[in-house]
Amino acid sequence: MSLIQNIFSSSASKKVDLNSEVKQSSLTSTDNCAFPTTNEDDLTGLDEFSYSETRARYNLLIMKQEQQIQQLEREKDRLQAQLYKAEDEQRDAIKGQIKNIGDSIDACYDQINDYLTAIISINNVEATENVSATSSTSSTSKTSLKTASSSSKTSKGESTLKDANFDTMLGHVLGYEGGFSNHPADRGGATNYGITQGTYTSYKGKYVDVRNITKEEVYDIYYKNYYVASGASKIAKTDPDLAFAVFDAAVNHGVGYAKSALAKCGNNVDTFMELRKQKYISIVANNPSQKVFEKGWQNRWNRVYSVIDSNHKYVNYIG
Repeated sequence: MSLIQNIFSSSASKKVDLNSEVKQSSLTSTDNCAFPTTNEDDLTGLDEFSYSETRARYNLLIMKQEQQIQQLEREKDRLQAQLYKAEDEQRDAIKGQIKNIGDSIDACYDQINDYLTAIISINNVEATENVSATSSTSSTSKTSLKTASSSSKTSKGESTLKDANFDTMLGHVLGYEGGFSNHPADRGGATNYGITQGTYTSYKGKYVDVRNITKEEVYDIYYKNYYVASGASKIAKTDPDLAFAVFDAAVNHGVGYAKSALAKCGNNVDTFMELRKQKYISIVANNPSQKVFEKGWQNRWNRVYSVIDSNHKYVNYIG
């Protein structure tokens, strides 16, 4: 099974029940809630589909935590409104409840960070097995993509795969994008695997429902329209981490923005990610209807940063 088939299979597996049985080599179950292990020795030997499937299940667990955070935030807002009207003798009790909810929200973010750390471990082991049987990737290394790239070179400095960097990056991007959606507030309209109906129509030269897009077309569109068009394909030769940041930004914000931010960042990936964070904040500030996507964008930003820097800790920048 090819990598792109695995990606599509893992995206489909996101529909499975969160309480379904998980692979014990990468997840352990306690009180009906799955918790990750970040021991890379426990992950070696899984086939490609197992890696993709396990990544997809971690993404499901992250989504579950995000939903829990949203519920807690709503309850916190309700108590804040109640506190404003409460009598003095009730205020301390309400403040205590608000504090407990705040602690629960922090715990959810900690859990998400653990899941992201586990995904990094899977990525590191998979990259190592894909490019060299002798090279090893540390879970504490700064740049997992860079490590994978450097170990994928032959003695002549040529990649052992046609474009190993792109395959790896696309796997991450499709993990963020998911399948078909048509949210009324999404300015891009109907999308499938992150590709809008407009983009697909342009690609086909006629209207074809984006729900009918094939995996080969998804691969081709992402490669030509975003990876190459944004300049990420050239950057990947020397800085895979920056290339991934640029590629994902091109997918999420458009090629024009990705190029503009690249020109401003001085080829510094941390500066690029800061510019992108400010981009998300400005979108919501200028168009409140986009607030519905705010938490999802924050999670995407953190996931991208976690691929770039395995020491990254979840940042709740929207408060």
